Amino acid sequence: MSTEQTPLLGRRRTESLAIDKASLVKEASQMFPLAWPVSVGYLLQMSLNTAAVLALGRLGTNALASMALATLYANVTGYSLIVGMGAAIDTLCSQAFGEHLAGTGEKRELGRHLSRTIFIMYIMCIPISILWWFTEPLLLLANQDPQIAALSAKYTRLLIPSLFPFQCLIAGMLLAYARFVEGGDAFGGWEWKQVLNVRKLWNVTQLGVSGILMTCSEWWAWEIVALMAGILGPEYLAAQTIVLTSCQWAYTMPMGFSIACTTRIGNALGAGSPYQAKLSAFAGVYLGVALTVMNSSLFLLGRNGLGYLFSDDEKVIEIVKQMVPLVAAFQFADIQGCICAGILRGAGRQEIGAYLNIFGYYVFGIPIGTYVCFNLGGKLLGLWTSLTVILFIVCFVLIYMIWRMDWDKEADNATSDLDD
Repeated sequence: MSTEQTPLLGRRRTESLAIDKASLVKEASQMFPLAWPVSVGYLLQMSLNTAAVLALGRLGTNALASMALATLYANVTGYSLIVGMGAAIDTLCSQAFGEHLAGTGEKRELGRHLSRTIFIMYIMCIPISILWWFTEPLLLLANQDPQIAALSAKYTRLLIPSLFPFQCLIAGMLLAYARFVEGGDAFGGWEWKQVLNVRKLWNVTQLGVSGILMTCSEWWAWEIVALMAGILGPEYLAAQTIVLTSCQWAYTMPMGFSIACTTRIGNALGAGSPYQAKLSAFAGVYLGVALTVMNSSLFLLGRNGLGYLFSDDEKVIEIVKQMVPLVAAFQFADIQGCICAGILRGAGRQEIGAYLNIFGYYVFGIPIGTYVCFNLGGKLLGLWTSLTVILFIVCFVLIYMIWRMDWDKEADNATSDLDD
């Protein structure tokens, strides 16, 4: 009889079991309950930024450009670092829960991993707040328009409370819920002795740094694109903001399935079930194809009206209209990259994504895109075209590496990492 302590599929080598269509469909269906709450949460989080874009777009192009530049700066110097560090939780908690299911781990280790990561994140908020306070002089060093830099600095300073009071409130509510409503068996309260365990903190930091490299290498690249759009002019920066905001909305469903992949794969590896981990990875890639078709179709159908949702400036609207077909094609690389990142987090292999992102964006994508944008007169469309082509190549390399991954070895590595 199976119990909560039974491994997902037992310790079996992946070569001994074939993956068929029925098992892929079943695995995909099991991801939906994990994916939709994450997608809804991400959608609600995105609505804050989208509301600001919609409101400021009606005030004028300069107002929208200032908000875009402030968001760019806050993302590069703050939010991307915090989100990247959070990748440590994805790996450690999913694998620790899998080990618990296998009967070889303690469930309260999930809460301890969470506490350690939150502790590190709040330490990071101190230097981030200082950088946000001195936004204007740093933007001027980046050759941005003085008026837009001044407005952006005001906006960024108002974001500082989002680092401490607001996040403290959210974290406190989550921890209280876990402790007193549901999850008390996984979180026994704040244990300072466990939180300050140097060896465990170092393990979190190592995974977090890999997560930061993987997250920031991609996130920062698009902020560099926004910076270049700002050099082209306020209209191009406004158009870039509209297009990127739309892409972020389209990203909500893939993000949910990315987290679902992380959870399923991490649980499977922690429980010593490499076949289940491989099955979840393949199901995630196939789901990514379906999501690509859906998102690309929606972009193409809304091509003529997208710009009007955000702006009254006809030049901005025309630039957005020109960009939409390319954005629709870009969905494949964006969605599969998102899904593959979730697979790598579940396996604790964030460094693979980091290296490929750095190679794709900074060795080829951005240098070539910059040349096409400024030297060949391609402007924003030329910049996006270069990046999209390179990201397609990176995406196919990622899929191939996941396809060839030794899942038996990853299961052994997961067990040894949790025992450290």
